[in-house]
Amino acid sequence: MKHTFENLFASAGSFEHYQGYRYLYQSVLLVMQDPERLCHIGKEVYQHVAEENKTSLSNVHKDIRTLLSSFWNHGGSKSFVEWTGCVRWNYERPYPKEFIAILAKLLGERKY
Repeated sequence: MKHTFENLFASAGSFEHYQGYRYLYQSVLLVMQDPERLCHIGKEVYQHVAEENKTSLSNVHKDIRTLLSSFWNHGGSKSFVEWTGCVRWNYERPYPKEFIAILAKLLGERKY
């Protein structure tokens, strides 16, 4: 699974040097284990990731947003449209919660 995640992001020019990369990966794993966590993402996802990494919930959210912005600004939107088949992402960027949900679904469907 980690290899597939890395390949998806590498194909869009985003790599592990962003702090949010690890936080995003951990968030996606938590949502894959229990999609209901998306209903309370701050408490059930970001807080858990923050505790694991000895940081704050707000830092986790901020760093995931930073990663998403970098990903989007460096051509990731084209990759995201390819991954999802949804042209909506040509015109708008997903919120971090949507991004996590979509990645969890995509990675859950892939064979790895």
